Formats: sequence, structure tokens, C-alpha cells
Amino acid sequence: MLFRSGDEAFAEAGASEAVLALWRPRFLRAARWFLDYESERRKLLSSSLVERAASLKIPAREPFTLTGRADRIDLFPDGSAAILDYKTGRAPTKKQIESLIAPQLPLEAAMLLAGAFADCHAKSVRELVHIRLTGGETPGEALVAQLDANAVAAKALDRLKEQIARYNDQAQAYRSRVAPLYVTDEGDYDHLSRVREWMRAEEDE
Repeated sequence: MLFRSGDEAFAEAGASEAVLALWRPRFLRAARWFLDYESERRKLLSSSLVERAASLKIPAREPFTLTGRADRIDLFPDGSAAILDYKTGRAPTKKQIESLIAPQLPLEAAMLLAGAFADCHAKSVRELVHIRLTGGETPGEALVAQLDANAVAAKALDRLKEQIARYNDQAQAYRSRVAPLYVTDEGDYDHLSRVREWMRAEEDE
């Protein structure tokens, strides 16, 4: 069954035999890990929703709507929920999530608590989880951020409201980089700010 489903997906993507030789074994390792994980996790849940869109209107001087799509929302019998995101690469650390350098899951949690997911409601958020699937030596892992998910969700929403208010002021400059995760990260407007030129000038000093 795993071979058939995987091969069908690879075929749709136009994978060559060379690609299949590399990725089919990794896919099978990741898939087996995921099925084992799911068989245990489902015992704890009342339901699980995937690819759910949300829209949250935030009061401001200028209309602002936060939109997003959660990879997955798990609902527990006690009315709490977990927000899950799938990763094939590196997952954010607890520090990056808590400091909102990686704000995706905190903002999705805030949207859930605000009722922004039309068909999904929760009274609290129990977990923020990254499911990392590689098919490598460690084929998969569930990385649960060890933090207060409700508190960091509230912090993320407050921070966003502050940013909206700040940039509603026409005197506020739009910077190309505010809080880059890595020095090598590039912003969408680096070319307008001439970031590379300034960096080279600093290196030459």
C-alpha cells in the first residue's frame, strides 16, 4: 500500500528512476514512522482537521485582515487544541517561537482562539507542534514546543497589532529587514534598501 501510494505521487511529479532510487527508501521510512505516530496520537484526539484556512479582521485605522492556512489542527476531548505544521527541513526552536522570530504557529493559535477558523473552535491551545519528516536516520519526529502556547499566541497577536499601528503612521519607514533569522536571509526589498552595498561598505571599514 505504501509503495503504491508513494509511487503514484512520484509518478504525478514526473520523478525519474534516479530520483526514485534516492527518495523512495526515504519516503518509506518517513511513512512508516508517521503511521506509527498517528496510530498512537489518534487515541488522544476527538478529531483532526487538515489544510484549514482562516481569516481574522484586526481593528485598525486602515482595514487589516490576517489570513492563513494551518497544516493541521488536532482537537482534544477537553476542548483544547494543538496546531501542527509539517517540515522536511529544520524546525524552529523554542526560543525562536517564543521570541516570535518564527511567528507562524503562535499566530495560527491566536487565530484559532479568536474563532478565525470557521469550522473549528477551541477554548485553549495545548500544543504547538512541528512534525519533521526526513526519511533519514531519524525518519521523523514530533517536536512539541515546551512553552505556554496560549501566552505566546496572545503575545503574537499583540505584537502584530503594535506593528499594524506603527505602520499606519506615514512617518514610519518600511525596513527591508526587521528581525532576520539568519545573517544570510534576504528580504523582498533588499534591492531598494541597497542592503548588499551597505554590508560591503561595513566590511571594508
